[in-house]
Amino acid sequence: MCLVKKVVLLDYRLDKPITDAKDDLLNRTDFAKNIADAIISFSDTGDSVVFGLQGEWGSGKTSVARMIENSLKIRNKRLRTVRLETWLTTDRESLFREFFTCILGVLRSEEKLHACYKDIEDYANRFGRKL
Repeated sequence: MCLVKKVVLLDYRLDKPITDAKDDLLNRTDFAKNIADAIISFSDTGDSVVFGLQGEWGSGKTSVARMIENSLKIRNKRLRTVRLETWLTTDRESLFREFFTCILGVLRSEEKLHACYKDIEDYANRFGRKL
């Protein structure tokens, strides 16, 4: 008698954020594009504006944020995005340092933004330890 085990492979998704709209199984691409449109329209006014994305752990905030970021990169070459992952910080000073480190990283990476780099670095150093 030969016993054969039946192996069933399950299709499962790892709990990782997506980075591309083609992987969007929850139909959030249009939402992300609409937010990107709003950001672009506010960026042209010169006014200061803050967008927030709130939701439970695992609800897809990072996936939506990355789709917004990708849409912005495609549709407006002069806008820059900075990823600040606040959950990695433990206190006010580390949040401050992470915020300015992220911004300075973008300024440092683009030659045409170098003029701003030193001013922002000096400003940040006035309020905390040297970056």
